[in-house]
Amino acid sequence: MTDDERNNVEIRSDPLSGFWITAIPSILHFFLAGPFVYLTNVWADEGSTLYTTSSFGHAIRFALADEKQAPLYFWILGLWREIDGSIFYARLPSLIFSVVAVRVFLSVARKFLTSQQAYVLTLLFAAHPFLVWASAEIRVYSLVILLSLLLILVWHRAYFESGDKRIPRSQTYLFLGLAVFSLYTNYYLGFVLAGLFAALLAAGKGRSAIAYFFNMIAAGVAFAPLLLTVRAQFAANTVAFQTPRSIIEGLRILWNTVLTFALPTEMFPAEEISTISIARVWIARFVIIVLIVLIFRKRREIVSDERLRALTALVATIGLLFFVAYLALGEVYVASRHASVLFAPFLILLTTLLWRGVPKLAVAAVALTVLAFYSYSIFAMYPWLTKRGDWRRVAEFVEESERPGQPIVVFTTFDVLALRAHYHGVNPILPDEKFFDWEIEAPAGTPDAWRRQTGFIVSEIPPDAREIWLLTNEKCEIGESCAPLEKFVGENYTVVEEHKFYLEKARLLRKKE
Repeated sequence: MTDDERNNVEIRSDPLSGFWITAIPSILHFFLAGPFVYLTNVWADEGSTLYTTSSFGHAIRFALADEKQAPLYFWILGLWREIDGSIFYARLPSLIFSVVAVRVFLSVARKFLTSQQAYVLTLLFAAHPFLVWASAEIRVYSLVILLSLLLILVWHRAYFESGDKRIPRSQTYLFLGLAVFSLYTNYYLGFVLAGLFAALLAAGKGRSAIAYFFNMIAAGVAFAPLLLTVRAQFAANTVAFQTPRSIIEGLRILWNTVLTFALPTEMFPAEEISTISIARVWIARFVIIVLIVLIFRKRREIVSDERLRALTALVATIGLLFFVAYLALGEVYVASRHASVLFAPFLILLTTLLWRGVPKLAVAAVALTVLAFYSYSIFAMYPWLTKRGDWRRVAEFVEESERPGQPIVVFTTFDVLALRAHYHGVNPILPDEKFFDWEIEAPAGTPDAWRRQTGFIVSEIPPDAREIWLLTNEKCEIGESCAPLEKFVGENYTVVEEHKFYLEKARLLRKKE
């Protein structure tokens, strides 16, 4: 009996394998994430997606140039939104992807853990704030998590379990199609493909590794039409000013990313570190010590376990390539959301290692601790059910207070796209072009950080407008980043009214006589 056949027999005899039992984690996630999908406002990145996918034709023409990333998600969403253009409908695919990802996660976890362990971990995965956040985003991250899990699941059936047997052609074609689909969806999913090759080598499955390698050559040929575009996008992404890169900083970013996955606190860390984030670091240090002891005590068992070797190689390769991406592109492109490809396999590896020597009572204590962090993280992620910028309330405030002839000026230009999603008033929103043309030009906090963009925004203000609304985002709270803009305002306008929102400030300005 093969390993797959043995697993199927175990699952059929397992009380946790029934349809409704396995559906519970997905249902849990649906009801946990659903309110945020429906109630929260759009923020800048989501505004960008809404603009890019305003129609299927617009997505086809502009997704590559404007979003500067793989286009397939935007093409799919552009077609989807031809049915309904609402914000909730645009978010619905992300929620669906996550609900399916929870079910696939259970299947993948069962390849490395007992059925009971996999089920408990899947419940935690379903409630994880990072997955809740991904479900409420009109962005690609939820689909990336799903695809990373599907790649591991199909890879396991096609290559890992095949041993010395001939791999069925249908499985080869299925994995090849999934790999090409993944590369056209998100470039970082290529890290998973590389990691799965390393996993085969680590498990000592040389024949499968050779077959996998040639399959990936075919995937590379299918991806070739995008190669020149990818090169141009990377060149554009590295034009902006970037803080000097270093090995220490790269490791710090990777450390903070895995900490967010293991014990999430703030999804968007504030300038001042919270008390719970400090506590998390000490808990993480303790867990690392426990892991070192467990690995040392069970080193022979771990080394002899081909599944654990493969999983470790997968996670290590993804982490290494993520670190290389930091060195190549800078920290702007290796935020925790970009590490969605690492999220699911890291959780499975961490749990697999911990569960090898942790007593059952300790497992319960760990689960309660994790849930406490989850609760805090979700609350901190959406204060007052609000995403960054609070654009729905900003739009409502302006609509209630405005009069005709008061144009709305927004800094930065990228934020215009978020305001557009909520504003239905009588005044024009400026600027009305060049939403994707600006990057930081100097260190954040210096007057030159956004000087060129500031000059463009000022040039867009109608000279005959006696009063204007000025909306400025959180970047203006960093040192003197907005000094040129504030200087222009101080010399030409008086503040009539001012109101602060979550990471956004609205002012009504009157021109000086």
